[in-house]
Amino acid sequence: MGRIIIDSDERENQLYIRSGILAQLPSPYRQLHILERVKGYRKEMHSHSFYQLILVTSGTLEIITEKETLVMKKGQVAIIAPKALHELYSPDGYSQLGIDIFNQTDGRGLVTLLRKHFAEGIHMQFTTGSVSFDSTFREIYMQTDINTLKLVNKAESLVIDIIEQSQETNVDFSDRFMSIVAENGYDLSLEEISSRMNISVTHLERLVNKYFSCSAKALCQRIRLSKSCVLLENTNLPIKTISERFGFYDESHFVRAFKKHFSITPSQYRSNSVLQKRN
Repeated sequence: MGRIIIDSDERENQLYIRSGILAQLPSPYRQLHILERVKGYRKEMHSHSFYQLILVTSGTLEIITEKETLVMKKGQVAIIAPKALHELYSPDGYSQLGIDIFNQTDGRGLVTLLRKHFAEGIHMQFTTGSVSFDSTFREIYMQTDINTLKLVNKAESLVIDIIEQSQETNVDFSDRFMSIVAENGYDLSLEEISSRMNISVTHLERLVNKYFSCSAKALCQRIRLSKSCVLLENTNLPIKTISERFGFYDESHFVRAFKKHFSITPSQYRSNSVLQKRN
């Protein structure tokens, strides 16, 4: 049966409204912790030797890294890989269910899957399930074998749900990325694209590099230029109009980018296409 412990850090305890930690759990779980923290809560930059999943059940939590800030709201989950440096901040207070998982191979392969999909860094996703803070808080303080088993099963379902979402993201990532860029005028920022895909900018960059061997910014440029070729070939639209349609700053910017990528100007490309059609 799990054992309830309270954080021994006096400063941390002052920032809790309610808290409970269930320890001594079956492998590979280290702890389950449910807590509610005060407005203005902050925990300075730190890292863990284990995997940590944080499900926000109310309020807003910011996870700050050296490269970006992930803003988490109710129903979102962060997967923090071992050694990932991060800072926590909540401007208005928040509550969470946390799951700590030892970074060591277990008999059922759960940690192996975490290593495969979340090898490093911090990843953010939505969960399809819902967790009630108050009911879970009651369960974590009722020290019975049944409640411990219920909480472990709840945690396991959440972990598996997140892994499944990650697999789905990897399978259809290419199509989703292309659709999001095309459907929103080709001028979305990386932050906007990652938000629509429910992943962090860092994870977006990692997936783009995996599937396309370039940066996300370079891929967006490649898509815009490829789409512009279709209009150059099949319409008489002015080059300025085409450049505006695909989100370029101005016509000269479009011409420079096009020539750098294709080694000819848009006008030359259009002329060559006309000659080829005639022949």
